[in-house]
This record gives sequence, C-alpha cells and structure tokens, in this order.
Amino acid sequence: KDVRRREVKWGIRESFIMSKKGKRDCFIIGGDCLDKGPGNLTLLSTLRKLTQLKKNTIVLAGNHDIRLYMGLKSLFNSDNAASQHFFIRMGAKVLPLFKEVYNNYIRGNKDTTYIPSEDYCRDVLFPSNDWQDQFIQTNQDRLNQEAMKRELNRIHKKQKNFERDCLSYGLSLPMVYQAAHKCYSLFMEPEGEFFWFFNSMKLIHREKSFLFTHAGVDNTITKTIKKKGIKKVNQLYQKLLKKDLCEFYYGNVANLL
Repeated sequence: KDVRRREVKWGIRESFIMSKKGKRDCFIIGGDCLDKGPGNLTLLSTLRKLTQLKKNTIVLAGNHDIRLYMGLKSLFNSDNAASQHFFIRMGAKVLPLFKEVYNNYIRGNKDTTYIPSEDYCRDVLFPSNDWQDQFIQTNQDRLNQEAMKRELNRIHKKQKNFERDCLSYGLSLPMVYQAAHKCYSLFMEPEGEFFWFFNSMKLIHREKSFLFTHAGVDNTITKTIKKKGIKKVNQLYQKLLKKDLCEFYYGNVANLL
C-alpha cells in the first residue's frame, strides 16, 4: 500500500501502452538514472513498471548510478579503510536524491526516534584522519603520481564543500545521514523497494552486431571481451564491485562506465 501511495503521488501510470514494435524490440537504458533530479524516485519507479511489463529491458550501469552503490556500501558495509571516501566522493550530485528520500520516507515518520548529532554524522560520513595514508598505500600501483594527486584534491574539495552543499538543499548532516540509511535499505537490502535496480544492472550488453555500454571500451577491455566474452565481463564487474571498491573503481573494468 505504501508503494502504491507513492506511485500515485509521483504520477506514475498504472500501465504502459506498448506498440507492436515495442513488444518485439529490446529496451536498453544507457545508465545515469540517478543524480539528475528532481524526479529520481519517479524515474526509478517508472522504469520498474517498464521492466515488469517488458522482460527484454536492459539497464546499463552509469558512473552516477555506481557511485551511489559505492557510497552506500563504503558507509555501511565495508571494512576497508581505503574506501571511506566513496560517500563524500558522490558530492552534491547525490543530494537531490537524498532530499527526495528524506521527504518521502522520513519526514513526519513517527518511527524515526533516533536523530544523531552533527558531530556524530560528520565522523561517520567523512573519511577518517588516517584515510589518505591508507588510500595512497592501497592504490599506489593502480594510480600514477598525477592521477593520485588529482583524486586526492578532488576528495578534499568535495569534503570541504559538502556541508555547505547540504545546506543549499535544505539538508542538515543528520538529515543526510538518515536519508543515506534509508537509501541503503531501499537499494541494497533484498527486501528494499529499489533492490532490483543494482541487482539487475549490467555493465555491458551485446544486441546482434551492437555493443552497448555507458562510456566505451579501451584496448584492455576489448581484449578481455575477445578472450572471455560479454558474460564474463559482466561477471567480473559484479565480483569486483562486491569484493573491493578501490580495485573496481581504479581498475580497467570501471573505464566502461
């Protein structure tokens, strides 16, 4: 009932009218379904309706989509100190989604009894003081000196501006923390309303003579496709994403998105 109520509120149609050609063809969603706002949840729910109606619908991973996955996992489900920055790395682009989640699931919810302090949220959301040393040590063989410097500067800048960016969206750090918690349950837990999104997502798809991916392929990935095939590349993507966020994001596989 709660899901249906939200769908009515978001203006999602009960069904789609599919043409004859639509019934025959394959639908490929090219990625970046998140962060674009302000209707992230409406888009996801509408996309879910489409996937339920038409099984031959492929959702490709985009960098914005995967950054949410990595940000939530690094925050609540990772013991790797070198991955602590992935939540802050999302930066202001994730805030429209968090605001939607807060307004639709948390605001006015009487079950939300615990509201953490600003200091607690800052400690949890931001990388720890020793994060940079851990990050450099873990990724020194993956990133050259220039790339390492560029990535560290990017993280420090996002961290410096994050609270200001939150306030510009009318969000305090406790509100962001609560929204992130809710996002984790919605997207990452099997019973979550949007668990299907990441669970069904592919990195690369081949349809007849066409190869679809969000960003493109480099020489290394081309050789991997030739040697192991599309299915193996998608399996490698899922394995690396669950195994080690740094190994995935700063390796060759992530170049596809």
